[in-house]
Amino acid sequence: MTQKIDQELEAKIVQLYQDGVRPTYIAKDLNVGKNTVQRVLDRNGIARRGPVQRRMKPHLQAIICERYAQGERPNLLAKEFDVSVFTIRDIIKSNGGVINPKGQQYRRFTVEEIETMRQLCDQGASQTAIAVALNSSQNVISRVMREHGIEPNQIGHATGSKHGSWKGGRHINQGGYVEVLLDPSDPMAPMRNRMGYVAEHRLVVARRLGRPLKSNETVHHINGNKQDNRLENLQLRLGKHGNGVSYCCADCGSRNIVPCKLE
Repeated sequence: MTQKIDQELEAKIVQLYQDGVRPTYIAKDLNVGKNTVQRVLDRNGIARRGPVQRRMKPHLQAIICERYAQGERPNLLAKEFDVSVFTIRDIIKSNGGVINPKGQQYRRFTVEEIETMRQLCDQGASQTAIAVALNSSQNVISRVMREHGIEPNQIGHATGSKHGSWKGGRHINQGGYVEVLLDPSDPMAPMRNRMGYVAEHRLVVARRLGRPLKSNETVHHINGNKQDNRLENLQLRLGKHGNGVSYCCADCGSRNIVPCKLE
């Protein structure tokens, strides 16, 4: 017998799926059948995602599990490690972790805890020591300190451009893409991840367009070199490169498109 659902429940199913939750988990969380979830997705014209193929090395899985346990969001971890949210969830579960229930708030530091960070910095404590004191991780503490204007160099450690190994705020992420550190006041700041970085190839196109890129806009490297971020080597697309939709002529529909400067 087909299960009937109201509009509110249907909207919730769609939202959870778009947030990266698998149909199996949606069905379990909302106490509906998996077939019901699939029918809702089909009725709303939402393409189903395929199975996760990529495997990750054990030491990277351990890092992901630790950071998730400290409050890092799955979608941000997925972006940083260049995998899907499904992969992040599978890694956490396969390593004995527990996925936070939907709607549960991730950790938010109180005013008192922020002040404790500031005081420990003034006393010369390292970010790692502060993380231990507040039962958190160094990555989370580093981000929160930046958000609240607590300069790490207050504890006697040279950071940023003052550090001997400073490379201009650029590094290569796990997926082989160049990322650059972006100031919070920059017009393109909405594109930053939680650590303050943004993919350089996306930033190059965004600056040329004069606006932050949307979440469904991707940038393709024409010659296949992920680190060749010259404007003439970048192509703006909609959706994923493989199954997504590339831009074409709106008048004739031709996909015979050549690289050209963005206007």
